[in-house]
Amino acid sequence: MLCVDIGSHSIKLCDLADGGLGWQLAYVSVLSLPPGLVSAGRIADPAEVVAHLRHHVDAADLRGRDVALAISSPTAQLHTLRVPRMADDELAEALGWELEALLPYDAADAYVAWRAAADADGALELEVSTDTRPVIDAAIDVVRRARLNVAQVAIAPAALARWYDRSNSAQRAVVANIGAEATTLLDVEGGRVIAAARAASGGQHITKAVQQHLDCDATEAERVKLVAFADAAEQREGPYRGSSLGPAVRTIVEDAAAALAASLADAIDAAFDSAHAKKIWLSGGSAAIPSVAGGLRQRFPCPVDQWLPYGGLRPRRGVDGAALLRIGARFGVGFGLAVGAPGLRVPGLGRTRWWNFWKR
Repeated sequence: MLCVDIGSHSIKLCDLADGGLGWQLAYVSVLSLPPGLVSAGRIADPAEVVAHLRHHVDAADLRGRDVALAISSPTAQLHTLRVPRMADDELAEALGWELEALLPYDAADAYVAWRAAADADGALELEVSTDTRPVIDAAIDVVRRARLNVAQVAIAPAALARWYDRSNSAQRAVVANIGAEATTLLDVEGGRVIAAARAASGGQHITKAVQQHLDCDATEAERVKLVAFADAAEQREGPYRGSSLGPAVRTIVEDAAAALAASLADAIDAAFDSAHAKKIWLSGGSAAIPSVAGGLRQRFPCPVDQWLPYGGLRPRRGVDGAALLRIGARFGVGFGLAVGAPGLRVPGLGRTRWWNFWKR
């Protein structure tokens, strides 16, 4: 199944296949979006997003594929609840009461997913995902109009947690997935999400600092940000070959990255009991900038390292290995969609409704 992760600056697309000896990466690409087109989960101009995505879908011969979908949204909520064992109808009613108390919006206006597991005492531990209907409906509409069939929708934090669970140890850890506008934070242990939060800061903070310093557009500032810490080998032979930056620009990027690290550290302290964390993992495009990890190491006694979601994947023939190294850190959510993140209970998903859009 094709996985589509809509962010504020790009749409990430990937396809994983279970090859028997582990997951194989069959397709991966990033579609950049103009600034402001998607922000805080809201699609400002659906027709333009459809045009960009449809062009990409047609060029890559993806038209008609079944899709698992996520969109980065501040209204996405991931909670872990503990309730006594009960019948399914009683559980649904109890969950409704719990959500009314937990959510910052009316539970009746939300799509919900949950998965349950019995704990050692026989009670049920529920991992509950929600997001608002307008955010999810708008994302589904855009993807369908781009001639794809939306078969499943999950929230980004739940998808990220699923992929982390498949690729990491059982020790207590904090996962920080740095997006453009915001960072998803997870407190995880042994396949369980203990807590989840969202920090209102991301790589865009660094990009804007570069943009202001160089008086350039956002696209060029993003390129400069990535070039700033491409290693010498990449600048000779890789995707950034021939690139060079003066020390003043590198200092701007380092200072902005350190400010981002301080903001993330404050968010982690506010959201979690970080004293129990044995590790902090960073993912996302800006996680490779050394000042981000360095700033967090100054605040926390545990190790802080970059998590590369593509580690252990075997690219199939036709997948550009150089492109994977350049963009693969952004695909924690997309890969999680591929391995079964809990799907929101959205009525009407599937080929019948998609066919009506296909005929338009």
